[in-house]
Amino acid sequence: MALFYYQALERNGRKTKGMIEADSARHARQLLRGKDLIPVHIEARMNASAGGLLQRRRHAHRRVAAGRSGAVHAPTGNAGAGSNAAGNLLTGGQ
Repeated sequence: MALFYYQALERNGRKTKGMIEADSARHARQLLRGKDLIPVHIEARMNASAGGLLQRRRHAHRRVAAGRSGAVHAPTGNAGAGSNAAGNLLTGGQ
């Protein structure tokens, strides 16, 4: 199952948004209609079988596009022995 961000309209015209778990975007729209909501926008946020890779990739892209300062930042955290090598490549060995 995947996690989807949605924007929808209630019957009274009020906008609502949230997250919903579904097999596909089509399934998410069906579930929203079952809750008397009119789907306006559906966006995949995380695929449970991919372990969240979709969401992490999307956010990484936004950071690069928004930053545009030319600076490259090494990933933080303890991801294992390979993380130092990747960090050195990204920062020029510093």
